[in-house]
Amino acid sequence: MSAGHIDWFEKDGIKFGAISDDASRKVLVAGEFKNANTANSIALVDKLGDYWDIMPLEELI
Repeated sequence: MSAGHIDWFEKDGIKFGAISDDASRKVLVAGEFKNANTANSIALVDKLGDYWDIMPLEELI
């Protein structure tokens, strides 16, 4: 996988973040957080490496 897409949205005060494969749009990792920030985005990227052993991504859009 060369590119991933990261997206955030909020519902009822909870921020939901997900990383999907840019080509297939398959959700690879997701999480719920209090804040949508850089630290939590990095946490999602770390989960990507833990669950799928997909690292490094060439690009995260």
